[in-house]
Amino acid sequence: MRIECFRNQVRGLSAFTCGLLVIVSVFAEPAEKKSGCSIQGTVRDPQGRAIKDVPVEVRAGDETFHSMTRTNKEGYYCFTSLPKGRYGIHAAGADRSDTGQSAIVGDQPFVANLTLILAKSSTARSNDAEFFDEPQFTVAGVTDTTNLGGHGSDTVVRTKDSMAKEIVGLSRDSKNSSGHSTNEINVPTGTTAASLHNFDDNRRLAQGLLASGREKEALPYLHAASLYRPGDPDNEFDLAAALLHSGDTQAAKAKLQNLLTFDDTAPVHHLLAEAEEKLNTPLNAVRHYQRAAELAPSETNLFDWGAELLLHHASEPAIEVFSKGVRQFPRSVRMRVGLGVAWYTRGSYDQAVQYLCNASDVDPSDSRPYLFLGKMLAAESGQAQIIIEKMERFVRLRPEDPLANYYLALGLSRESTGRNQDTDRIESLLQKSVHLDPKFEEGYLHLGILHFDRKEYSKAISDYQRTIALNSEMEEAHYRLAQAYKQMGDMDKSNEESRIYSQLAQKKAKQVERERHEIQQFVYSLQAKP
Repeated sequence: MRIECFRNQVRGLSAFTCGLLVIVSVFAEPAEKKSGCSIQGTVRDPQGRAIKDVPVEVRAGDETFHSMTRTNKEGYYCFTSLPKGRYGIHAAGADRSDTGQSAIVGDQPFVANLTLILAKSSTARSNDAEFFDEPQFTVAGVTDTTNLGGHGSDTVVRTKDSMAKEIVGLSRDSKNSSGHSTNEINVPTGTTAASLHNFDDNRRLAQGLLASGREKEALPYLHAASLYRPGDPDNEFDLAAALLHSGDTQAAKAKLQNLLTFDDTAPVHHLLAEAEEKLNTPLNAVRHYQRAAELAPSETNLFDWGAELLLHHASEPAIEVFSKGVRQFPRSVRMRVGLGVAWYTRGSYDQAVQYLCNASDVDPSDSRPYLFLGKMLAAESGQAQIIIEKMERFVRLRPEDPLANYYLALGLSRESTGRNQDTDRIESLLQKSVHLDPKFEEGYLHLGILHFDRKEYSKAISDYQRTIALNSEMEEAHYRLAQAYKQMGDMDKSNEESRIYSQLAQKKAKQVERERHEIQQFVYSLQAKP
C-alpha cells in the first residue's frame, strides 16, 4: 500500500499556538490495538509519552465521509472500516490550530499507523510561556455577599468594588479594540444563505460579515455552512461566538459545550466562560477561564482568569494569577494594573500603589495606571507624595486631559506634610479640569471644597450648585451645600439640603448592597506554598 502525506497550512484563529508534527509509518500487518481499524495510531509528546483526550478527525477527500474521535488514556485512536480512498487526518492543537495529513487507504487487513508528535510550532510566539505550576488555590463554590464586609470606610469599600468591575472592563476594552475590519462588505442583492449551495461560499460571506462586526447578519450563513459541513470546528466556533454576541447566550452555550467534545481548546473554553458569566453561573465561568489559561497561557487568558476571580471577591487567588502573569508578561501594563487592584481589594494600599506606579513606568503614555491611582487617592490619602510624582508626569504627557489635571489637584490637596498647600495651583488645576470638560462634576465639587476651606462660602455654594445641576444624585454635594448654607446663616436651606442628603445616602446604600449581592462571592481554599 502507498501512503501519501503533505503538510497543510495551520488553520484556526491563533497563529502562535502548539502545532502537530506528524510522523507516518506503515505496517503490513493487522492492527494490534483493535480489529477493523483502517487508520490508527497514537498521539505523543516529543519525549514519547502518550497524550490522552486529544481530538482527531478524519474526512474523505470528496467530503462524503467525516468522523471524529479522541485518544484514550494510552494516547491511542482508531478509525474503523474506512472505504478505500483518500482521507485527510487532522489532530487539534492546544489553541484551535492543527496540522493535516492525507493518506490513501487500501484494502484490509493493511492498516495505516500514524504517530502524532505534539511539538511547538515554528510559528509560536516567543512570549507564549509554558503554563506555570499548579495554582495554589481551589475555587470550590459561590455564596451570596450578605456577610461580605470590607476593609475601611464605606467609600473605600465602594471604590474597591468599582475598581474590580473596571478591571473586567479592561478585558472587554481589549476585545473591542482588537477591532473589526474597516472595509465594509457588500452582500450582493438577492444573495441569501439558501441561494449559496455549498460550504465555502456561505463560510466566506459569513467571515466577511464577522470581520466588519455584523454578527447577526452573519448568522444565517454560518447556520447554512454548518448544514453543509457539520462539525467543522472553525465554523462551529464562529457560529457560537455570533450567537453569544447577538444575545442568544443559551444557544451559544449549547453550541460550545458540543464543540468541546471534539475541539477541547483554549478559545472554546474562553468563549464558554464568557457565556457562563452572562448566564450568572460564575463558578463554571472561572473554571473555563482557568482551563483556557492552562491550555494556552497567553496574556489575555491569564488576565481574564484573574479578572474573573477579582470580580467575585477572590483577591488572594487573583493576586496569584496576576503575579504569575506579570512574571510571564513583564511589559503588560494591564496585568500590573490588575495586580495592583487585587492588592487594593485585599486591603494592602501600599502594595497597590507600588504596582500601579510600576505599571505607569512600563508605559508612561498609558493612562490606565494613573486613573486607577487617582480613584484610590479619591478614597484614601496614603502615599500622596508618590502618587503626586506620577500625576505630575500624567499632566506633562496629557496637559489637556481633565482627569490628569483633576487627579494632580487631588493629590496636592491630600498631601499632609505640615506645610501650607499650594492652594493657588490646586485651584488653577481644578479650574482647568472643568474648563476642559464643563460637565465634570467632581471638578466643581472639589472647587467648592477648596473655596469652603478658604471661607469663601458664596463661591463654595455656587460650585456645589453647579455640581448638583450636573448630578442631582450626588449625596456629598448636598451634604457640603448644607454645611455652606449653615455657615451663611441660612438654616432653612441648610436643613433642606441635609434632608435631601439623608434620603440620597439611604438610597445609595441600598443600591450598593443590592449590587454587591448580585455579584456572587467565590468560596476558595488556599494551599500551603511549597
